[in-house]
Amino acid sequence: MEEAAVQSTDDRVALVHSRNEALAYMAKSDPPGHAAVTTFTTDGATLNFFGHFVAESEGQLVYH
Repeated sequence: MEEAAVQSTDDRVALVHSRNEALAYMAKSDPPGHAAVTTFTTDGATLNFFGHFVAESEGQLVYH
């Protein structure tokens, strides 16, 4: 399960980044820290949910 969670980290960041790029293209945006993407991992017995968002820190975007 740990390996699945680590493996999907890049995918989650890509989802948030892509969503923000699409919103920027449409001249829209979310409030800072807004959890815009929710994902999950499962092994059939355990289900883990993750909320993903981007925030600005010291002038740079930080993905959580």
